[in-house]
Amino acid sequence: MKLDSIIHDRVVSHIKLLHDFLSEHFDPSITVLDIGCGKGVYFQYYNQLGIRNVIGIDIDRKALRESKSQYTNVSFIVADALNIPLRSSSIDVVVLAEVLEHLNSPETCLKECHRILKEKGIILASVPWLYEIYRPLSAIILRALTVFKRTGKKPLLLRILFTIDGDVIKRRKVFSPLVEYLWKFAKRMDKSFYRLYGPSVEIPKSPEEYILMHRKGSLFNDQHKVFMTPKEWADTIKAMGFNVNIDGAFSYPPLLWRFRIMRVLLNRISRSCPRALRAWLSQTLIIVAQKQGSPSSFLPSSVPIR
Repeated sequence: MKLDSIIHDRVVSHIKLLHDFLSEHFDPSITVLDIGCGKGVYFQYYNQLGIRNVIGIDIDRKALRESKSQYTNVSFIVADALNIPLRSSSIDVVVLAEVLEHLNSPETCLKECHRILKEKGIILASVPWLYEIYRPLSAIILRALTVFKRTGKKPLLLRILFTIDGDVIKRRKVFSPLVEYLWKFAKRMDKSFYRLYGPSVEIPKSPEEYILMHRKGSLFNDQHKVFMTPKEWADTIKAMGFNVNIDGAFSYPPLLWRFRIMRVLLNRISRSCPRALRAWLSQTLIIVAQKQGSPSSFLPSSVPIR
């Protein structure tokens, strides 16, 4: 996998990952499954590489209709990433471009990928890392809820601000003004979080409702539901039966990228940076995982509300 160059755009980082890997292991007969393909951002690059067997999966019917009108050689399926309607050992490469963080149970998706991949099949994935931290308040809240849901243990932030007893979640009176301020601030900082998706979508009206919806897995699909560290992602994917290689794609303001001296300098920094460190310093984690063995059963996907 060649990721020596600094990437200044997250979409470009995915394209570079696909191009580098598929070019290196090029075989036009392989079957590629793009999960969460949406409007088909990457389909033109599969075509350029001469890959004839491409399947796109998404739950958004409208996005798939738009893709189908443009890419007639791609097979489209309206399906959930947690229940993939394909036969076992039928896919060579699965692409998960910023999909795993949107799922209530990434482990279930990874198990499904393990099932449908051929022996030694590959997952090419990306998940946000420092990109989440660009929105610090949202990142802190999401991180606390991720730990809470995955372990059942209440992080310090939640213990201080709320009392949680099963489905009953209340903010502590002494911190009520602070919670209200933080909630309003978070909404202003992340307007896309509160995009209107139509009357059928249930949008949380308070932090208490958001916490409950997050634990029950009823947040709308576009919302990030998981925020894990590079090591946690690696451990999670390994437990699902894969060998894992995690790298990072850097991102810098376009203004810096316009100057050649900055491009040269940043590229040299990237090449000299150890891969493990590069992942921790990157905006987006770039993951290559190869099917190996069977999924482990010890890793909890979520803790039910009691």
